[in-house]
Amino acid sequence: MSELLIMKCLGHPNTLTIYGYVVDEDRNIVFEYAPYGDVLYITEKYKKYQLQFTLHMSWIFNIANRLEYIHSHGIKHKDLKGVNTLWISIHQLL
Repeated sequence: MSELLIMKCLGHPNTLTIYGYVVDEDRNIVFEYAPYGDVLYITEKYKKYQLQFTLHMSWIFNIANRLEYIHSHGIKHKDLKGVNTLWISIHQLL
């Protein structure tokens, strides 16, 4: 549960808002809706369009910016992967 409290205290424009949690065997956290999905979904969905290298680099910069923010608060992300990187704004994608 301490992980949830830490996540709730972090406020950053590029992080999802946490609305609550469900205590069960899976410990589900309720985040704001991410209408554009995750990095893995987007890259698979648009694979045939061969997304531009500059677009991928902007995603990496965006993710690095978030990591720098949480690291500056002494927190390490232990599960960074495509499905854990959600997009709530079209501006984050472009």
